[in-house]
Amino acid sequence: MIDISCKVMLNADRGGGDQGSGADFQKNNPEDSFYQVSPAYRVENIYPTGQPRGQEQAPRQEPQYDPNAYRYQTTFQQPYYQPYQQTPIEPKKKKMSTGLKVGISLLLVLFLAAGGVIGALIGLGIRSGEPGTTPTPMPTTRPEPTKPPIVSPGEPNRPEGTLTPREVATLAVPSVVAINTTQSTVNFFGQAMETMGAGSGVLIRKDGYIATNNHVVAGSSKIKVRLFDGREFEAKLVGRDPDHDLAVIKIDSETDLPFVEMADSDTVQVGDMAIAIGNPLGELEGTLTVGYISALHRTITVTDASGRDPLTLFDMIQTDAAINAGNSGGALMNDRGQLIGINSAKNTGEGVEGIGFAIPTNVVEPIVTMLVEQGYISGRPSLGVYGQTVPSDIVEKYAMPQGFVISEVVPGGAAEKAGMQRGDIIIEFDGVKIKQTSDLMAARAKRKAGDEVKVVVWRTGQEVTLTLVLDEQKVDQ
Repeated sequence: MIDISCKVMLNADRGGGDQGSGADFQKNNPEDSFYQVSPAYRVENIYPTGQPRGQEQAPRQEPQYDPNAYRYQTTFQQPYYQPYQQTPIEPKKKKMSTGLKVGISLLLVLFLAAGGVIGALIGLGIRSGEPGTTPTPMPTTRPEPTKPPIVSPGEPNRPEGTLTPREVATLAVPSVVAINTTQSTVNFFGQAMETMGAGSGVLIRKDGYIATNNHVVAGSSKIKVRLFDGREFEAKLVGRDPDHDLAVIKIDSETDLPFVEMADSDTVQVGDMAIAIGNPLGELEGTLTVGYISALHRTITVTDASGRDPLTLFDMIQTDAAINAGNSGGALMNDRGQLIGINSAKNTGEGVEGIGFAIPTNVVEPIVTMLVEQGYISGRPSLGVYGQTVPSDIVEKYAMPQGFVISEVVPGGAAEKAGMQRGDIIIEFDGVKIKQTSDLMAARAKRKAGDEVKVVVWRTGQEVTLTLVLDEQKVDQ
């Protein structure tokens, strides 16, 4: 497959589609990283050398759909052993004589006649004839019998208000959409490319607003949405939050659309039923898989295809419901038909099964609400540069320092005002040593828009210290 570097943007005012050309470093931005999520299918999960990054992509000439599911950095594998249990052999029973059978039959009649009395005594806790025990006196009033639970024929007993997976499917599947994207890019050598990707989304309002993952739609020149009823729409990008891998897109429909109800994800408990709905492989929309909540409040680190530029996600819901390629951005539902999370990541280590992660609704809801209302997340700082981690082979070959190399300085941005130049390598930010993009992102996250920080850059063999006032991040659409 064709190689496209992960795009990272340290600028609030530039879009996901800007790329470098020729031998320049590609314009990448920690505020706008496209992180690969690991889908279940190996072909879709882990890109070989030369696989595009940043979006659930597959080359046009070979229409594979890749959701870019996040890959959990540390994978674990434990052998599974099935204990052998020997089936006991029952001894052969001896046949009884006819006379003995008649005698037993008479005894059974007597036992049946007395069975009601004996059963009542046993049920009331009276055990006569045991040494050292005192019979419990019989109560004067008879307790009311407990009413048995009402169980539908063929259905297991379940708490009031919960639904079967079939009922959840009827309620929620129409609210989950298939997303197909097209991205026009330029690779490291300046070659123009067009790639296609696929993912899922969840309708959150009747007027066509859809929540999905940032990595599904970021950098896309075209976004198409297909509803469960077969209708297709061109969608527009409303806003993105790369730091939480969330985005909102919108379609215009002449009729009201079905949408999900968001649950309070803090009420979710380990062992609760979890139902994942999405668009695996980019062509199987409406697929439902069932599992359970495996754990809560997980912190995971996800990376791009190269293993650089990790993104840390907090408070994730872990589930064993199957999350496959193309499920990114889809729904994780509870057994009441409510949304509890947006599916985002899966561990695809060899031998690993049933370890998927979803962004909880208590994280999703305030972010998507702000994106719908104003198109971006306010208050987050921006440097105003494009760039990427200096590749390790460049560091070794040209004796350059580790850090974040700037491929473009945004006109009028914080970096330009501070005197940063194209080709500068940021090696220290606010007193923190910078070796890769994630270091810069973490240091920036501790500051807010308007803060003044010291930045050390490596420029033509010398270190230069600059003073920078952070702008407010506004992710371009």
